[in-house]
Amino acid sequence: MMRYYIARFFIPCISLLCIFYFLYHLLEGERGLSVYLKLEKDLIQAEEKLEGLKKHHQFLKKTLSHLHPEHIDQDYMDEIIRSELGVMPPADEEKIIILEEEFFKK
Repeated sequence: MMRYYIARFFIPCISLLCIFYFLYHLLEGERGLSVYLKLEKDLIQAEEKLEGLKKHHQFLKKTLSHLHPEHIDQDYMDEIIRSELGVMPPADEEKIIILEEEFFKK
């Protein structure tokens, strides 16, 4: 009789505890769903950062190609020198004057 009560009460309780144990570790464990979602978010951020770094790398590569010792781009070097020495005005101070067609007819 005692065996009957043990089998009827403890076996379902132990089974239920095992199910809760595995469910907890499925959601919150070291390799659970919450960690997976966090890793997905981190992966997206890392890919965005990589894309930005690739663009910056291309910009630097293009800049260095203008300054190659065998064929230096004189215009680009002049632009760098003027900007470093402060001789060139900032871009927002430049003005564009649009001339009318009448001006050319005179």
